[in-house]
Parts: sequence; structure tokens; C-alpha cells
Amino acid sequence: MSSRADPRPDIAPRAQSSPVPEPARTSQRQRVRPVPPIRSRWALLALLGLSVVSPLGAEPSAEPAIEAGVEELEFLEEEPQGPVVVAIEWRGLETLDAATLEDRIATTAQPRIELRFWRQPPRLDLFTLEDDRGRIQEVYAEKGHFEARASYSLIDPDHPDAAFDPEDAERVRVVFDITEGPVTRTRLWTLAVAPPGPEPEPIEAIERLQAAALAYVAPGHPFGTDLYRERRRALLAWAAEIGFPYARLEGGATVDTESHEARVDWTLFPGPRVRLESIAIKGLERVAPKIVERHLTLETGTRYRGSAIGQSERRLVSTGLFSSVVIQPTNDARAGSSSEGKLALELDVEESRPRSIRASVGYGTEDGPRGEVILDWRNFMGDARLLRLRGFASFRDTGVEASLGQPWLFGETTRGDLTVSALRQDRPGYEAFVTGAAAFLTWKPSPNHPLTLSLGPGYELSRITQFNTNVDPEQRGPRDATIVNLFTRMRFERVDDVIDPSQGFRVELANELGGRVFESDLDYHLWRLDLRSYVGWGPFVLATRGAITTLDPISASRSDVPLTRRLYAGGTNSIRGFGYQKLGPEDANNDPLGGLSRIEAGAELRIRIHKPLAVVGFVDAGDVRSVPWTFRPTELRYSAGPGLRIETPIGPIRLDVGFLLNRPRDADPWRVHLSVGHAF
Repeated sequence: MSSRADPRPDIAPRAQSSPVPEPARTSQRQRVRPVPPIRSRWALLALLGLSVVSPLGAEPSAEPAIEAGVEELEFLEEEPQGPVVVAIEWRGLETLDAATLEDRIATTAQPRIELRFWRQPPRLDLFTLEDDRGRIQEVYAEKGHFEARASYSLIDPDHPDAAFDPEDAERVRVVFDITEGPVTRTRLWTLAVAPPGPEPEPIEAIERLQAAALAYVAPGHPFGTDLYRERRRALLAWAAEIGFPYARLEGGATVDTESHEARVDWTLFPGPRVRLESIAIKGLERVAPKIVERHLTLETGTRYRGSAIGQSERRLVSTGLFSSVVIQPTNDARAGSSSEGKLALELDVEESRPRSIRASVGYGTEDGPRGEVILDWRNFMGDARLLRLRGFASFRDTGVEASLGQPWLFGETTRGDLTVSALRQDRPGYEAFVTGAAAFLTWKPSPNHPLTLSLGPGYELSRITQFNTNVDPEQRGPRDATIVNLFTRMRFERVDDVIDPSQGFRVELANELGGRVFESDLDYHLWRLDLRSYVGWGPFVLATRGAITTLDPISASRSDVPLTRRLYAGGTNSIRGFGYQKLGPEDANNDPLGGLSRIEAGAELRIRIHKPLAVVGFVDAGDVRSVPWTFRPTELRYSAGPGLRIETPIGPIRLDVGFLLNRPRDADPWRVHLSVGHAF
């Protein structure tokens, strides 16, 4: 017995067409949404260190808005309905695991640890539970188990042997019983390419082979709705990529419920091969059209490419000048005027507000309470420049910084930045006032290439206002120093997530060269090599780091290097068994003197136990020496300990407890660190 198509009517439509295929329609308008207003919850925001953003020039409002899409915290009193779901259990699972199914059903269980205390506990809804049975069967159909069935039973944990009564029970355990059934396998998958009709650019033989390769599935391969949809999307995206945005697929799948085999017969109707006739830009107010045009990967007169639509949208949004970008055919093109092989597109943008203010507060064990205010002025004086003014304050650093960024300095692959700053530093070994400026040029082989090269001059004027070290003046270094240098940096970074990476690696090599020829008080060169890797599997992520740094004062010694430029180790992002800058040379009062050579290494195993919670175990090692180019791996100081991570929109909140494994004399045996973001 066989049934035409498949048991899920949404997976195998007889015909599928789209003027712009799915991979090409990554509209930013769907992703950028207004941010909900914040009410009166400042205490909670301050505790989490969340950012608040307010656009300058917006309509007057008594309340700013939360950045990063933090969900609205509504304390509404609702009448409880149904017992609280305390657990969801599964029986009969073989192919799929419980986590996969729980991600797809609407019924949820009360977490063992609920950090979002304002939320009402999840309650039983029998209508939702009945719908979940269908959702479970859909998940199994995606993997080829078209005969999978799901049932459930309800148990009162307070009276497990009694019949469940939803009117009397206050809590409930939901138990799903799964019968997976056999997996359906592919018997034959065919694709025919129809003639394109009157076509000045017919489909070439190599293109027919490419289409056949995309549709090929080996006999015996598991057949499910996931595979069906993936091949359909791939074929339509491929057709759009070679100039056929109006391609459509006709046909479907036949599933034999007795032999558990599937046959797919498709016919691809490519339609006309299209070239871009024109691109109309709409919605510009303050931004010049040339800025939009230089970010487009579309050119009139060339073949239509589906991927170029998404690339152009993403590149325009990445400038920060636009809150929404949509590229689509014009109304005439959608009405069918492209039959002659020409397609007119319209690019509709919504500009971001030119100025905005961001404010944030937080707390860390090293810098105590901290606050920051940032003013961004986009398209400053035109040409997509970004002017950023930043003020920050904590127990460790207080200061101001201004930066001006110029993209497309010498073309798409280069940008220039100018930064000036003034800050007060409060360190265990000294207090200082430091002003500085830097100008640097950044080059990348292509906008999305992982390699980045930067170089430029820097200037720093420092004055030690107070020495906290108990040593003679020669060892503590000069009070006033002028440092002029030329710095270079090479970084190769390929990670899946910049904030919370789970796969990839990063290599960074940096150099600073300062000399009296630049009117600097110190001849020196500094080298730093930093290596990081991330390997994830399931809920586990193994992160490792190794770094070496040396500062060589040419024809001089450590006493000629000001305390503000020396190397230190220990603290939240270093060797966590030590306090901030407490690893390395010290005076008689255990105040850090800094060194000229530093080595650091670390490994961290991150285990996600229940979103948003994760636990970690870490080992750190490091050493600081008073002379340059001196690294002694056999004499490292080690620390290890556990940690806790809580995912938030601004990055993970981190709590670590580091224990010293080979503790030096007079050092504390352990340290607690609280911060935001991973150690590496």
C-alpha cells in the first residue's frame, strides 16, 4: 500500500516557486524590532549590568529602552489555571533524545533553579498537551519515522498511585510514551529539468549535472521531511544563484507504508535566466547614495545571484546606518515583466537615528561598581564616519575617550581610526594619570575574512601621582614618562560566536616599537603572542589559552620602565587563584612591582546544565619575571577551581573561585571573582 506525497501535507508541495528564493530573502526588517519600554526596575538592571539606550532626537519619553531585546518584566496577577508542571519524563526514546523533543513542544516544566523569579510557574494545559502529541510526531517525521506515535499520562507526585484529577492536583508530572516505529528509507530520487522555453541563455550541460548532484540521495538513506525540505531549498537557491529566481519545483514524494521506502520525482522548471536591469534605492534621508552603492554586491547588467541579495542586506546593516534593509523585485517585476530576462530591484532602507546614548552599570570584584555612558554619532560629517564619545568610572579606572572611525579609507578592505583618551588609574602598586592618542590603519583581505592587520603610531603621557610600593626610587621607575611608539598587530580569528564561542580558534601576534628617535623617553620593543582554541561537543566546551609577552627596554633595565608599562598577572582574566596583579615580583609589603616577561596558560571545561546555567572547571598557570625574554615553564604558579555561568543578553555573568595549587608564602589560598564575559 502506498500513499501519495507524505503523511505531513506541508513538506511536499506539488509546485514551489518564489521570485526571490528563501536563502536570498534575509530581510533585516524582520529582525530589527522596536525595543520595549523599561518600567521601574532599575535595581534589577543594575544588578545584571544591563545597558540602557536612548536615541537622541527621538520623541520625548519619560522612560528609556532596554538594549538587546531584554524581555519585558511584567508583574501581573493572573488567576492560576491547572496544576504546576514539575517534570516532563519520556519513555521509549531510541532515535531522539529528550532535549530535542522538549525544545519542540509547548509544554514546559518548572526548572529546578529559577533565576527569573518574576515568572509564573508553568501550568498544565490539556489543549496544549494534545497539540504537543502532534508536534512530537512531526519531529519524528523529520527524521523519517512517519509511523511514530505519542501518548501521555499525568501523575500527581503527591499521590502517585491515585487517579489523576486536574481539579484537585496542585502539581503534575507529564510522562510521554513514544512508539518510534520503523524509519523510512529512500528508494529512488529523480530530477528532470524542463526546457526553459524561449531563452537567450539556456541551461548548460554542467549546470544540469550540478542540479542532479544536489538532488541525488543514495538508495537506503533515511528519508524524512528535513531531508526533503533541505534538498528543495538547496535546488531553488542554486537556481537563483545561476540567474533563475523564478525557478519552481513540481512533483512530490511517494511513501510506501509496507516496505517503508520513499520515492521522490521532481521536475525543475527554471523559467527565464535573469539579468539585473536596475536597482532603485528608496528611503534615504541623510545618508548619501554612494554609501549604499559601495556596499552592494549587485551590479546592473550582470546575472542575478540569489546570495548577493542577502550579502548586500547584511553589509548595509553592518554599517550601523540602517535599522532595516529589504531588497526585492519592483511591483512591475513581481507582476511578471521580467519575462524578457531582465529584473528590476528596489532597495528599501530605514535609516537609524544619527545619534544615540547608551548607559550601563555593573559590578566586578576587581573594579567594584562601574558605570559607562557612550554617545554614538553615526555618519558624522558624512561618508559613514562614526564618532564615539565614552565616559567610564570604577574604583580602578575613571576617564573619557573619544574615537573617530572612517570606513573605506582606501577602499573596502581598509579603515582608519583615531582615538584620544585621558584616565585615572588606581592600581595595587601605584596611582597615575595617563593621557594618550593613537591612530591606526586596519586592513582585511575581504570584509568577512578572518585575518586582520593593524598598524599605526601611538603617544602616551603618564604621571605617577602616588607610589604604593615600598622600594627605592630606582626600582619603582620614573614618575613621569612620555612613550611614543609604532605598533602592529596581526589577528586570525575563526570562531562561531565572538561573545560565547564554542568552536574555532584565534591567533594574535602584536608588536610595539618605541624609541628616542620618536622623542620617546624609552627605547623598547614589546612582543605578545596569544593563542586560543574552542572545541565543543554537546553541552561541553573545552576552551584553552596560551600567551607569552616580553618587553625589552633596549640598553636599559626594568628601573627605566614606568610602572604603567610593566607586565602584571593575576586576577579575573588571568591566573584566578591570585588577586589582581598579585602574581609576579613584589615589594616587602606584597605590592606588585611588575616585570618584563610574562607567560600565561589556561584550560576551562564549560558544561551547560540547564539554560541559562552552566558550570565550569578551570586550571590556570602563569609567571612574571623581572628581565626580558625569560620564560620558565617549570616554575609556573598554578590555580584551579569551579565556576558558574549565567547567560544574559550582554554575555555570561561569571563567578569563579580559584584555589592556589602551589601557593607562595604570604599569599591568600583562594580568591573569588565576579565579572561579565568569559576569562578567554
